[in-house]
Amino acid sequence: MKQVVVAFCMVLLLCSCAKDTTKPNPFIEQAKMEDILYDIALLYGMQTTNAFVTDTVKSIQVTDIFEKHQVDSLTFTTNNRYYVMLKKGVYLDMQNRVMDRLKKDKERIDSLLPAKNIELAPLEAMKVDNEMQETSNQMKEEVMVSTTNTTNKVALSSEKKVNMKEMTPEEKKNLRKKFDAMLK
Repeated sequence: MKQVVVAFCMVLLLCSCAKDTTKPNPFIEQAKMEDILYDIALLYGMQTTNAFVTDTVKSIQVTDIFEKHQVDSLTFTTNNRYYVMLKKGVYLDMQNRVMDRLKKDKERIDSLLPAKNIELAPLEAMKVDNEMQETSNQMKEEVMVSTTNTTNKVALSSEKKVNMKEMTPEEKKNLRKKFDAMLK
């Protein structure tokens, strides 16, 4: 009797651990899922290389990719989980095809550039970054010095308290000229 109970418990335990791989609803076909994964890989690549310069390129988010493929985040997540849970290596194959597409695109883009510029591009980018950082630091220092000078001038002029209501229009005009001269 004990053996029957133990066997029943083992069968119950094994059945409860079985993963449910039913297709989600709505279902994203494998080719479309690969396209979504490809676009997400491109997006993450652009984000890690700071390709989005705020003054020239509109920032793209994952939600924009979902809109492009007309799916919502929940649908993507459930379908992604479904493909991961398949035991046939389907998800790995999909990821390998996405990587192959990315490598082909890189080779195609690299073939458009002269070989000499490919090697120098990272160095030139670093030089530009350093120059931009130095310029930014210089501008910050200039602003701080200018602000300090203006603050000092205003503080000196504020020692002499003036009631604007009691001033004539000509006195107001002269005071304005002096103030503008201090700001220059």
